[in-house]
Amino acid sequence: TDIYMESVTGLPQIVVKYHREAIAMYQLNISDVNQVLRSAFAGEVAGTMYENERRFDLVIRMQEGSRKDITDIGDLLINTPTGLQVPLSQLAEISVKDGPNQIQREDARRRIITAFNVRGRDVQSVVEELQEKLNAQFKLPAGYSIEYGGQFENLSKAKARLSIAVPAALLLILTMLYFAFGSMKYGILIFTAIPLSAIGGVFALTIRGMPFSISAGIGFIALFGVAVLNGIVLITEFNRLKKEGGLNSIKEIIMEGTKLRLRPVLMTAAVASLGFLPMALSTGSGAEVQRPLATVVIGGLLTATVLTLIVLPVLYSWIESRSKKSKRADDNAAGSTTLPLLVLLMIIIPSFIPGLKSNAKAQTIDELISLAKQNNIGIGAAKKHVVSAQQMEKASVVLPKTTLGGEYGKINSAYSDNRFFVSQNFGLPMVYQRQKELYKAETQLRQQQVALKENELVQQVRTNFYSMVILLEKQKLLKELDSVYRSFSKSAAIRFQTGETNVLETTTAESLVEQLVLQSDELQQDLQVYQARLKNLLNSTEDFYPRYDTLKIQQVLIESDTAGVASNPLLTLYEQQIRIAGAQKQVERNAMSPDFTLGYNNMSIRGYQSKDGVNQQYYGGGDRFSFYQLTLGLPIFNGAAKAKIRAMQSKEDAARLELAAGTLQLKTSLSAIQKEQQKINLRLRYFERTGLKQADLMIRNAMLSFKNGDIGYVEWTVIMNNAVNIRTGYLDAIQAYNLSAIETLYLTAQ
Repeated sequence: TDIYMESVTGLPQIVVKYHREAIAMYQLNISDVNQVLRSAFAGEVAGTMYENERRFDLVIRMQEGSRKDITDIGDLLINTPTGLQVPLSQLAEISVKDGPNQIQREDARRRIITAFNVRGRDVQSVVEELQEKLNAQFKLPAGYSIEYGGQFENLSKAKARLSIAVPAALLLILTMLYFAFGSMKYGILIFTAIPLSAIGGVFALTIRGMPFSISAGIGFIALFGVAVLNGIVLITEFNRLKKEGGLNSIKEIIMEGTKLRLRPVLMTAAVASLGFLPMALSTGSGAEVQRPLATVVIGGLLTATVLTLIVLPVLYSWIESRSKKSKRADDNAAGSTTLPLLVLLMIIIPSFIPGLKSNAKAQTIDELISLAKQNNIGIGAAKKHVVSAQQMEKASVVLPKTTLGGEYGKINSAYSDNRFFVSQNFGLPMVYQRQKELYKAETQLRQQQVALKENELVQQVRTNFYSMVILLEKQKLLKELDSVYRSFSKSAAIRFQTGETNVLETTTAESLVEQLVLQSDELQQDLQVYQARLKNLLNSTEDFYPRYDTLKIQQVLIESDTAGVASNPLLTLYEQQIRIAGAQKQVERNAMSPDFTLGYNNMSIRGYQSKDGVNQQYYGGGDRFSFYQLTLGLPIFNGAAKAKIRAMQSKEDAARLELAAGTLQLKTSLSAIQKEQQKINLRLRYFERTGLKQADLMIRNAMLSFKNGDIGYVEWTVIMNNAVNIRTGYLDAIQAYNLSAIETLYLTAQ
């Protein structure tokens, strides 16, 4: 990169720096020394000569030979009041220093230019990176600013012009197509070639590694004009074949028309593309302008030609089929069949027009609540706990491990025998039933926790939503007042210029306007805060703005405090905790029930044995003897189990007390909110019946009286402040009403 910095220094200057102590010692004044120095080197008027009516000044100074060198200045003798003559070198330091070479100004402000060339990158990305680094590393003093000119300034201005030229060109193309075919449906049908061609233009720029520039924008305009030619050629041929009536179906018309016009379509695109090919391959002077333009046109025509031969016949068939089925007039058919295309163009075309994109979405309160319940992280985690609890229900029947064993040795006689056994421990069926009921109760508890979190989430979403609604209404109020205050400020300035009033009125008017601007900025900051909270609740990166029909939440009717809070998830949660405590108590009672062990044994008894007590028979290792075993386990030492049961009973009693306390607290809160709503309703009734009308009347009459000179600026300011306070007070009252209504909805789980 080549860097050029405007030189502002480098002009040598003789600088005389006085020693004030030496001047004071010789009883001299700096003004006297300056006069001697000025007289010797610049000249001083010593008298005047007259010749008739003309006057000539007599100027004295030293001879030219005595003022050629810097040493001549130091040798200059200064007379002191005591009669001595002192050289100037003893009274001052004389030196040659570099001074300002030039001081450039623009719009009455000093400026310095730093210029550089950019190679291998586009200008806009370089400037954006430069701005980012300057903002991060430098903090300019007050009154200083940085402006970017040159090609970047031209680019910015050209983009602004293109934002008008591109939509205008698109509109003119559509208008001319309408007049050419006499039908809007055919005009829009051919108009679809524009977004198809834009795809190829962007793709071609990407392949060649070229940024979007002004020449590329001009290329898109030229491309849009050429791209519709293929559509005109095809649609004209289709309509001609349909008018002749030789073909029976739309499909035959499309196939025949495409076959007849394939070569003209390809030639139309090829001629234009080949014509721009030398510009696309240019490397000489002006290539940086020619190559993006030609690249856009060639790439766009390639995709437009291919896609037009495929997409355009399909759309033509679809439109003609719908027109044939509807059997309406051409105008009505055009309006109905082209609606989807209009929607398509409304979606595609804004992407080529700067300034039409908007990331913010307008949503109603119900839509936001639905999105919050779907996307909120806390709700998602709570639902996962429900799934986990449901899986635990399948683990309610847990049997101890089956015992397998064996023995070998001299068990019954001198012979070695072996024994194998298996046993299983289990409880009564009611043990597993109680465990299953506990798991089900815990699942219901998790579900109640989800309902409680959703109720809290809905409250937070409503609070942020209606807070943003009030802030937006206050912004509208400030916009209304802005025109009023600026009109007052302009009138005050005119009155001050004509001498009708003093500067105090002008200052007051300016301060009112500045306060209004400050309030508007603060409201915008508050809106961003609420918007960030809303995005957090919805777990979204998109911006949301409220869409609303009314400022106030619909009045909530409650029959009684008890009936109102009965459906609150918090109370349901307390009730479920009572059930869980009871289920846990029943599970602890399992320790008081007996356990059973069922076993099976198989063993050998080697030796002589008698079945009848007389005859002896030998039994070897292969002869097996088996028996079954049933063991009963009784809780004889059950002190610990009884203590756990008593603990669970205490826990159940505590849960009942928590339910009673929570019910009382919710009923008290609901009663207090209802009383507060009565006070707020009185305020709203005043504003809606008389306050707002009085405020509007005060604003109109104040402006009229001030213009007529019936009141001064002091009275006008007082009246306007009262009117504004009424308007803002009404919005604050609505905000208080909404917050109390939201709290009521939260307490009653609505």
